[in-house]
Amino acid sequence: MLSVLAQGPEQLRWFVQGVWLPLALLLIAVVAGALLLVAWVAGRWLLWRRRVRRARRAAIAARIRADGSPYPPEDQGLCDRCSRSSDRILFLPDGRRLCRDCYDVVVPLKSVGERSSC
Repeated sequence: MLSVLAQGPEQLRWFVQGVWLPLALLLIAVVAGALLLVAWVAGRWLLWRRRVRRARRAAIAARIRADGSPYPPEDQGLCDRCSRSSDRILFLPDGRRLCRDCYDVVVPLKSVGERSSC
């Protein structure tokens, strides 16, 4: 560097254009690429979080009736009322097994006044 300075301003100008300018442009390109990568990863992470929240809400909604009461435990089996085979048969505490459609007919929704306050 000192030898370049000793040779005069014209050599210094060529040294800056030939060495420092490409290095500065390379540094700018690397920083811009890193920022794009961070933005991409952050965007994908935010989309993933939104999908997880929606899936959790859907899973909870599948276990809760419209009146807020939970459905009984479910498993595979035959419905006692309509004799359909299903992967989602509800097992009632009294021993009956009902599919979702039959359960909604047999066990009516509670009205707002009948809900228990927890």
